Amino acid sequence: MNQLMRTNNILRILLLTILVTLTGSVYGQDYLTVSCTSLTFSSENSVRSFHISSNVNWTIVYDVPWLSVDKGTGAGDQTVIVTVQENTSFSSRYATITVSGNGIAEVITVTQTGIVPPPPPVTQITFSADGGTQTVPIACNGKWVARSDQSWLALSPTTGEGNATLTIAATENNTTFTRTATVTITKDNGSSLRIIVAQVGMAPYLTVSATNLFFPQYDAMMSIYVASNIEWSVSVEGGSGWLTVTPVYGYGDCEVRVIATKNENSSSREASITVHGAGLSQVVRVASLGKEDPNSIIEYYFSGEENGKAKVLNLSGKKVGTINEMYKLPHGIYIVNGIKILK
Repeated sequence: MNQLMRTNNILRILLLTILVTLTGSVYGQDYLTVSCTSLTFSSENSVRSFHISSNVNWTIVYDVPWLSVDKGTGAGDQTVIVTVQENTSFSSRYATITVSGNGIAEVITVTQTGIVPPPPPVTQITFSADGGTQTVPIACNGKWVARSDQSWLALSPTTGEGNATLTIAATENNTTFTRTATVTITKDNGSSLRIIVAQVGMAPYLTVSATNLFFPQYDAMMSIYVASNIEWSVSVEGGSGWLTVTPVYGYGDCEVRVIATKNENSSSREASITVHGAGLSQVVRVASLGKEDPNSIIEYYFSGEENGKAKVLNLSGKKVGTINEMYKLPHGIYIVNGIKILK
């Protein structure tokens, strides 16, 4: 019996020894762990959590003012909520959270990214000659005012606060020259941003309303119409003494009057008028009938069997004959193949 009791005691001591060896104490070894070693937040106000597994009392400390936890002390297993304030800088920022108890410590690294920087400010815009609208972003943390120094460039809105989109509208540039304007955006603290706006000019053009003028034998005046967006001048070749043109220079659209004096000669006379500018030119042929062959110029320009059958219209568009019958018609203005003829 005594032998049996001694054997049981030995077994109990042996079991207790094994338990102490495995757990560190009769009541178990102290432990403290956390569910993660790092937390990452976006730049906005954000909330995340981690879990504590422990059998001891613990304390949480952190090293920055922009971070907070919902509990600073505790015991046993707990979930901890971590809150970070908005990061308004462009740079990431960092912190550490330390959970410790009974000589055990766990560290969690916290990273919060910065805000995305705005794109570089727009400092130059180009418009085509047709004009139109373009938009530019305004990145601002205060009140601002936008102004244009040219009447052909309009802004909307012209005042605001904070970030916004500015609409810039340019009217058509009907000149051949590039024009510029400056848009100034001024913040309430006096700082400003300037945007240089350029608008290219139209391609130059120059046209005239007629390519042929036919004058009768007597004094007469006719007009041609210049359509242009450039400066131009007029030169006359072969009309010395009997052909006058006015004006001889101009800009843009204009009526040019051509005056032919009476042709005292028996034969017809001819000249040419050239309107030119910016490397462009238009030529108008001029003919004045003579005494003895009043139909010769018309026949010259409308020679051939087919042209001889061309319809002659009055200014109302009514047919009054053909080229071959032109000599029968009274003096006046007629239309042949879209060309005005003064007989």
